[in-house]
Amino acid sequence: MANLIISAKSGRGWALKELVYFKIEIETVPALDFFKTAQLPAPTVPAAIMNNVDLPAGPLPHDARLFFGYLEDAMTGEESMVVDFSAFLLRLLAFDEPDRLIHCRKELSFEMCGSHVDAKADVCVVSQVGHHYFFLVQEDKRSIDAEPQLIAETIAAVYQNNRSRIVAGLPTLQQMVIPGITMRGATPIFFKIPITQDLETSAQPY
Repeated sequence: MANLIISAKSGRGWALKELVYFKIEIETVPALDFFKTAQLPAPTVPAAIMNNVDLPAGPLPHDARLFFGYLEDAMTGEESMVVDFSAFLLRLLAFDEPDRLIHCRKELSFEMCGSHVDAKADVCVVSQVGHHYFFLVQEDKRSIDAEPQLIAETIAAVYQNNRSRIVAGLPTLQQMVIPGITMRGATPIFFKIPITQDLETSAQPY
């Protein structure tokens, strides 16, 4: 938009204005279209989790006990507890396999409007070798602007991935699709975020 002016700002400062300026649109699709399967796979978590909304009475498997504990804390909406629940859930679902790590509060950076700016992923999944970013989580602090912040973090993740490729003597990728979620309490919203080299470089000039 000709009259819209933006300046360099951290990922936490991104809002709808940045999405409009860079012509980024968010599209809602049905779950089965999003996951590209006619039937979701059977869950692999303990039955106590699948069969109970609240903490059941009696002894529980270790993972089930932790799940209900983290879930109850996350329902308060406190940011650190939502982050803890998100990280636990990713580990429970084996997002750290094969050869991946799950980090919280991971500092990232990218170039915007000629300046080097910061972004911080509440939770991220990275490769153990090469530190390639695969998945991001953004806690929805105010029920607004979580999506722009997640997109800014994804741009930063792609920027870091391509820098790692350059250091390794590999060509940069023209496009990367990084999945992510926003978490409001214990409720996730799923995203697939394609970042093209054109979008990455369009944020850099000045």
